[in-house]
Amino acid sequence: MKTLNFGLILVFLIFPILFQNTPARNNTNADIKTVKTKYRQTESKKQCQFNGVPIPILNYKLAKDGITFQMKVGKMKVNVCRDDIIHVIYTPSKSFPTRKSLMDVKKNWKKVNWKFQKTKSHLIITTAKIKLQISLQNGALSYYNKEGIPVLREFPGGGKIMIPAEVVGESTYHAENIFTSQKDDSYYGLGQH
Repeated sequence: MKTLNFGLILVFLIFPILFQNTPARNNTNADIKTVKTKYRQTESKKQCQFNGVPIPILNYKLAKDGITFQMKVGKMKVNVCRDDIIHVIYTPSKSFPTRKSLMDVKKNWKKVNWKFQKTKSHLIITTAKIKLQISLQNGALSYYNKEGIPVLREFPGGGKIMIPAEVVGESTYHAENIFTSQKDDSYYGLGQH
């Protein structure tokens, strides 16, 4: 059985703080879905280009610690941090944000031996413990363990959703990511176990 752990504590701590002074804080899930749907319908066509649709890779550049991708919409960076940690960043913008993260993001990792391979349909990064396949056609990420068993796969029809937003007067995005589930997946930290 595979186990995926999600660190949702930050979301539970920050989400109420962001909306504590707004009348929307008492909205139900149905109200939020309605607002989201209306918001998506009123957004420009540009927003829809990266809102849950495939994002093909146009070109890429190899570095000693990973790969940077120019995508049809935006950029993605994949950094190999350890044999079992691959850090992925995506932005629908032309450049990555330079603002310091509120999270403690480690920047200096020890050198990791990893291999790069290109096929007709995928770019593949392999370490001693995991393999990451990146689809050239839609930018979807698929993680496999060293035995080749799927661990986590981004939805190929468009797993990256970035909705422009303004939070505390600052332009940002509400980010979502959709992954496909396996029959034996267990999700901890969401209250069902």
